[in-house]
Amino acid sequence: MPASRVPRLLVAAALAVVIPAEPAAALTLLEAVDRSIARSPEIAGLKSQVDVARARTDLTARAGGPQVGLDTGLGAQFSNLFGRGPATQFRRDVGARASQRLWDGQRTGRAVEAADKRAQAAALEVEVAKERLAMLSAEAYLTAVRRRQVLRLTQENITYHRWLVDVARERVLRNQLAKARLTELQARLAPLMVEKIEQEAELARALITLKELAGTTNDLQVPPELPVDARPRPEPDRLLPEILFTHPAMRRANLLVEAAERALEVAKAAYWPTLDATASSRYLQDAEGLRGNQWDNQAMLRLNWSLVGEDVPAQIREAEAARKQAVAQKEQAAREIAIEVRRYATTLAALRDQQRVLKDYQAVAKFSMDAGIDYVKRTARFATDMVALAELINVRYHAESNVLANRIDAQMTELRLLQAAGRLVPTLDRAYRR
Repeated sequence: MPASRVPRLLVAAALAVVIPAEPAAALTLLEAVDRSIARSPEIAGLKSQVDVARARTDLTARAGGPQVGLDTGLGAQFSNLFGRGPATQFRRDVGARASQRLWDGQRTGRAVEAADKRAQAAALEVEVAKERLAMLSAEAYLTAVRRRQVLRLTQENITYHRWLVDVARERVLRNQLAKARLTELQARLAPLMVEKIEQEAELARALITLKELAGTTNDLQVPPELPVDARPRPEPDRLLPEILFTHPAMRRANLLVEAAERALEVAKAAYWPTLDATASSRYLQDAEGLRGNQWDNQAMLRLNWSLVGEDVPAQIREAEAARKQAVAQKEQAAREIAIEVRRYATTLAALRDQQRVLKDYQAVAKFSMDAGIDYVKRTARFATDMVALAELINVRYHAESNVLANRIDAQMTELRLLQAAGRLVPTLDRAYRR
């Protein structure tokens, strides 16, 4: 082998060892939300309901439009015409007819408006479901991130304790530490190992949920904080008026109230007659006794007024009850939105207030642990100092865990507040896709 190729081979081999194979692309929070929505059978079903509602609107509109049809017949006629005695004759005919509703007390127009508003409400139901599903997948993502980060901190905590046990073991061998102290330090590892096993199980459960929603759990990342202009303000009194006006659930509720009002007008219009223009033409052939082949042409205005049979008062009572139900549902939706916005705004304000205190606690805990480790490394005079250091290590672990939990809780509460405001999906899209 030429000597000049040896360095190149060594470099290639070194790069193969140092540079690992490219991992699967990381799953970001926005991608998890997008994948969950795209994979959701609930969203697919609601979109189909939108198509159904729009088709019903078209059908309702066509009911008041012109109607054109053809018909034909072939058969035998048994009759006694003009006293000529019973006769059997074979006949066939073909005809065309057309009709147009001229007036019905605005029954058709109001019915079309009601159907159109229901179709718009069905489309908004898709948006409400997307908000709910986005929050569900975001919660699963952030929960998995938290479990993974806490597990990392626990493993780091166990590593510190094992180092302390190794130091204690060496000092026992040098008769610098009583064996009972070593046993005490070793005993502290067991609860930590049990805690780690429990956290691994919690992480597995969180990943199962995320996998079911998003279809993958590749390399989760701690999502960056929302940009300042995208963060919700924990000021419910200022937020609620606008939220109650723009929230998809409130817009849907308003449309359903309007649809119920139109349906009530349709029921009341049943008291009025309908006026139709009709035209027909029929060709009759081989009709013995009717002078052979004939044409029957008609053009009429037909007034139809139902006096008995249709229980219009009952229909009006039903429509009025449906309208009251829609109004009650709108009020309930507004109440639930207000409760959620106030609750999450209060929680978010408290979490933001805790951040500074927890970060100070984290800095003090880390300083104390580092000082304790340095002291133990430099002296072997006091055995109790090693047990105290074990406590400092645990304090630092809990401080780190609390800071992490506060950050994830704050992010999750921000997202919950956005969802309560009906703005989660567009805010995530604007914040993380740009």
